[in-house]
Amino acid sequence: MENLKYQEYLQLLGKNLGLDLSFDENNVCEILVNSNDVVDIVANPDDHNLILSSVIAPDLPDPVSYSVIIDILDLALGPVLTRGGNCPVVGRDPENGMLVLYQVCTEAFIDNGFLPDIFMDFFKFKLSISQHLEKNAAKESSDKPAWIVTA
Repeated sequence: MENLKYQEYLQLLGKNLGLDLSFDENNVCEILVNSNDVVDIVANPDDHNLILSSVIAPDLPDPVSYSVIIDILDLALGPVLTRGGNCPVVGRDPENGMLVLYQVCTEAFIDNGFLPDIFMDFFKFKLSISQHLEKNAAKESSDKPAWIVTA
């Protein structure tokens, strides 16, 4: 990586997590948390930012209910209202349908050594939304009538 500043940011995060972290040849660091949650950190020195991303769910529940969408939108607005900019956003990848949490962290925002805090807040938010979706999906399926078919 040409810009050592981003490697220093990542090393500070690694120190806080107790991990030896580094970017690969594509400026990506993949962090596995809890053996099943992945957070990607991508360095963009030319754009002066780091991007955090993580899959929230492989897809929307099918059929998706209005209440689930409203819940996702309500939850996603929280960080924007409490933090202003540099906060995570929820989106759907149009190519594969996955729900993704995504955060662009400007250099000015992470320059003060805040990356460990940003990462932890990002991950907690990811877990919160994932768990909320799972809970709602389970509720939606339990609300459906159990049909009994007899021959």
